[in-house]
Amino acid sequence: MSEIKVENISKSFGNTCVLKDISFQVKDGHLLSLLGPSGCGKTTLLRIIAGLEYADEGNIFVGEKNLTPIPVEKRNIGVVFQNYALIPHMTVYNNIAYGLKIRKVPKDKIREQVEKYISLIGLEGMMDRKVTQLSGGQQQRVALARALIVEPDILLLDEPLSALDRKIRAEMQYEIRRIQKQVGITTIFVTHDQEKADCRWYVAGEGWRFEVRKDEAFHVGEQVALAIRGEQVSISEDPSENAAECIIKNIIFTGETCRLRVDLCGLELTLSCINIQAENLRAGQKIYFRTNPQMTHYYKMVKTGEEN
Repeated sequence: MSEIKVENISKSFGNTCVLKDISFQVKDGHLLSLLGPSGCGKTTLLRIIAGLEYADEGNIFVGEKNLTPIPVEKRNIGVVFQNYALIPHMTVYNNIAYGLKIRKVPKDKIREQVEKYISLIGLEGMMDRKVTQLSGGQQQRVALARALIVEPDILLLDEPLSALDRKIRAEMQYEIRRIQKQVGITTIFVTHDQEKADCRWYVAGEGWRFEVRKDEAFHVGEQVALAIRGEQVSISEDPSENAAECIIKNIIFTGETCRLRVDLCGLELTLSCINIQAENLRAGQKIYFRTNPQMTHYYKMVKTGEEN
């Protein structure tokens, strides 16, 4: 993997200046979001890094290599486009394997790598499906796997979530970050949506994610304990952003409090909810709960002892 260095990039189309003296650096293994309104030059800059456009001035470095004079096919850069650019008549397997086939990698090695990336993106059992049979979120995962399987030096994501609906968009925002961290690839993520730019902090687990207040005392990936008061829990029968999906196992009414025993991805929890309309709730029902970020607290894990 390699760091990215953009030095004094400028670009004009005719008399219109799109980029003027742009410089920044992305450290090895980090993700940088380029945030701005449509038409501000984000995608043009991404295309210059990829080699699909050439800058009027400036240089692009990946590690110690100056990419500026190198043609697109020799830059070893993975790109996921806004429309995914999948091949519709091909299966999931063949879409992901396409780059390796072009490189004439042996068939047994191709299958090994495809199976590895299928597992990484969580689409086991779908290798033989055509991509047109997949949901938008699944197609996005295939596009990501296809870009990563050739082991590029860096990864470029051009508005990869804009075609998804709100619920899937929130899920894939988390998944992209998970996969990027797991692979450890240096990444630039272009978006016009402030919500997608990693500008928020979350505490997350298997199948759930809650927005929390930013606290510089914590680090990304650190294990924490989470505390939420019952009156700060919001219950809904409809999905919403950052809401955890669960199944009601049991309902107990105790005065003003409604205690819901729920199954959250195999984890049993008790939600002590205050002042909710619970008349229509029933065992076996799927519900969604979310929290108030300002009232969702998290703490450093306390070590209770050391192993001998």
